Amino acid sequence: MKEESKNIQAAGTTNNTNNTNNKETKKGKKAMNTTPAKELTAEQKTQLQKLSKEILGNLTKNYALGKALIEVKALLEGTAEKFEPYCKEHFNLAHSQVNRLMNYAKVRDNIGMGNQAEYISENTLRGLDRFTAEIQKQIWEEAKRLAGDQKMPTTAQVQEARKKVAPKTEQDLGDKKKQFLTNGFYDRFTADFRDLHIRFDQRLQLLNLITGELLHLLGSHRFTGGCLHLE
Repeated sequence: MKEESKNIQAAGTTNNTNNTNNKETKKGKKAMNTTPAKELTAEQKTQLQKLSKEILGNLTKNYALGKALIEVKALLEGTAEKFEPYCKEHFNLAHSQVNRLMNYAKVRDNIGMGNQAEYISENTLRGLDRFTAEIQKQIWEEAKRLAGDQKMPTTAQVQEARKKVAPKTEQDLGDKKKQFLTNGFYDRFTADFRDLHIRFDQRLQLLNLITGELLHLLGSHRFTGGCLHLE
C-alpha cells in the first residue's frame, strides 16, 4: 500500500509539472505572437497635431478633410492610438463618415479633379470607389460628355455614365441584391424569424399558465417557518 501511495504521489507530481510547463509554453507562444503597438514619435505627434488642426479647420470642405484623414490614418497605422476612436473623439466623425470622405478624396484624385477649384459634391462621386482608378476616369469622362456645356456633371449623369462604362459591374450589383431577395434566403430568414416568434409566444403562454397555477397554489395554502403546508 505504501508503495502504491508513493507511485500515485509521484505520478501526480509529474502531471502537475507537465501542466505547469504547458501553461508556461502557451504563455510564451502568446507573448511571441503579440506584437506590441508602437508609440508615436515626437515628430509623428507634431504631424498629428498639425493634421488635426487642418481637419478641424476644413470640416465643411470635404476634399481637404478627406485628404487629411487619409494622412492621419497612415500616421496612426500600427500605433497604440486607434484611428476610428481618434476621429470620433477629436473630430466627432463616425466611421461611415470618415470612409465616405476618404473615398471621395481618393476618387477625386483619380479622375484628375483633386486640385481643381470646381465644386463636386461627395454624393455625386459616391460609389465610384468600387471601381478601379482607370474605370473611374472613364466614367467621369462619359459623365462630362453627357453634361455637354454644363460646368459639372450632375449626380444623375454620373450614375448614367456608370451604367454605360461598367454595365457588368452595375449588373452584378443589381443581381446580388435581386439574388438576396429571390434565392430563398430572404424567405427562409423571415420564415425562421416568424417560427422563432411563434415558439416564443408558446413559451410565454406556458410560463403564464405555470405562474397562474403557482399563484393559485400559494393562495390556497399557508407558509410556516419557510415551509409550505397542504390543507
